[in-house]
Amino acid sequence: MTRTFGRIWRAWRDTGRAGDGLSQSPFQLDPRLPEVSLAQLRELIGACLKVTGDEVSARARAADLDHIYLGLHAGGRERFLRLLAREFGLDRAALNAAIGVWRQLPTTSDFSAPRPG
Repeated sequence: MTRTFGRIWRAWRDTGRAGDGLSQSPFQLDPRLPEVSLAQLRELIGACLKVTGDEVSARARAADLDHIYLGLHAGGRERFLRLLAREFGLDRAALNAAIGVWRQLPTTSDFSAPRPG
């Protein structure tokens, strides 16, 4: 989940100041974010996370999500963040598998930090 949030956060940060009035999202969702709007949001987040197009397109998609988020009520914002965490978050099984592989690697004199274990 941290990587997902980090990727979206960096893209939002790099688009400039959120809510500066310079651009608006073409996507208008119900500020309460009911189920039908969650389905639309799910598609938009998926499109944002895909690595397609150029950097400008990726930033524009992230800015659209930013404007959507800023237009939501408190309950809608909570549903937005829960959707991110639940459906686009960290794959813990993959992380644990990668940690297991890393722990099996031999240490070398190039690395001064001891391996956890």
